[in-house]
Amino acid sequence: MFEGMFDGYLLERTMRHIFTSPSSAYGGETRATRTCNAALHDMTTVEAAHIAYGCLQVRFGISASNAWSEIDGAFNYRDFYNNIIELIEDSPDPEWKEELLKSWNVKLFKNEEGRDINRTQDDDRVSGSREDRDNDLARVRAQMAARRAAKAAPTRLPSPPPSLSPPPPPRESTPARPSEPTPSRD
Repeated sequence: MFEGMFDGYLLERTMRHIFTSPSSAYGGETRATRTCNAALHDMTTVEAAHIAYGCLQVRFGISASNAWSEIDGAFNYRDFYNNIIELIEDSPDPEWKEELLKSWNVKLFKNEEGRDINRTQDDDRVSGSREDRDNDLARVRAQMAARRAAKAAPTRLPSPPPSLSPPPPPRESTPARPSEPTPSRD
């Protein structure tokens, strides 16, 4: 009964598009312009929730709906999602569950153990390492603290900007003229 369940062309393409990159959806080389969602969210292995999410997106994609809604006619997306997770997690056949998750790890990460976080993939290389992101975050926090400190400091009136035109030439001082004698009235 479980043979071929949660397997198929459309679901695989959708999962690759979501978790690795749109260009990987067709099996070719990735042309990543940013980090893949799996790396962004520290996803190292495929879990039941990932498969359920992929199924949910496929169902929405083939529906006639133009806008997302939890309920589409008689179809309830929340119940659909939860039922898939429950079916996989509580499978009466634990070997089937293990094989299903391993096969999805191979499809998405080319490794049945999942994404190798020690190996830099093309998708991961775009935005740099976690250490680089942590340094960027520390820099942003330092800038925010400096801005808060500057706002808390007493404000000084800004000095007037220097004149952009050259200063006027100095005035020549002229000696005071002696006043002319006034004619006497004698």
